[in-house]
Amino acid sequence: SRIIRDSIRYRDRHGALTLPLPVLPGRHQADNAALAVAMLRHQDRFAIPEAAMADGIRSAKWPARLQKLGAGPLTNRLPSGSELWIDGGHNGAAARLVADHARRAFASHGLPLVILFASLASKDPKAMLQPFASLTEEVHTLPIPDHEHRPPEELAALASSLGFRATANDGLEQALGRLARPSRALLFGSLYLAGDALAANGQVPD
Repeated sequence: SRIIRDSIRYRDRHGALTLPLPVLPGRHQADNAALAVAMLRHQDRFAIPEAAMADGIRSAKWPARLQKLGAGPLTNRLPSGSELWIDGGHNGAAARLVADHARRAFASHGLPLVILFASLASKDPKAMLQPFASLTEEVHTLPIPDHEHRPPEELAALASSLGFRATANDGLEQALGRLARPSRALLFGSLYLAGDALAANGQVPD
């Protein structure tokens, strides 16, 4: 498969398809969609029309995966013109994908990127922070309420050792309050914390 402008061009022994790009951000989501199409095309129990595959790609949603939050109690705390994005990724591989998307999609839009970061005690925070080293200088570390997590002070010390300007915070609201200028804030490192952010902003997933 190949991505050409706003479509996926897919070809196999059954012929060629032109399918829409997923609504989900990130080039890897087009690869995921093409893999799903390949699986459907290489089974013979069900006949899946091209239109049904296209509708499935268009309608796919994944809360807390590079999701931009809309207006709400949480985002209203940000300086005017800011954005708040969340991603529940919690390992190095997810961090590399998110950082790649940020590099491609955010760099030309002017707003400085700020990372709001948390990590469960069982995860590798260094692997999650390193991919963002060339994208931002600012990291605000957070706890993960009701879960065994790495202390924000420990995470801030690690971020500082990696070259970030880091501060430890008692919670998400305190971290958002530290943003003194319009920014693109990305909450990353914990699906639990991403879920808390959705709830706090009044955007509980369907």
